[in-house]
Amino acid sequence: MPAADDRRRDEADREALCDVERVPMGRFAAPGDIAQAVAFLADPARSGFVNGIAMPVDGGWTADASWNSLRLRKR
Repeated sequence: MPAADDRRRDEADREALCDVERVPMGRFAAPGDIAQAVAFLADPARSGFVNGIAMPVDGGWTADASWNSLRLRKR
């Protein structure tokens, strides 16, 4: 069983992850946002020159508020 400090830290991390204020677009992704990215990547006419990249579809969340930066700010 995790120590009480670990549980409190985990809960704080969950709260930070669920804070829409940390998302530059001001909202979390909707299923349609993900579907549009998939449709773009699946269409060779539109994405045929895109390769070798991870494309985050997260409203800018990882641009400045990634999991590691949130976690490290608390230390």
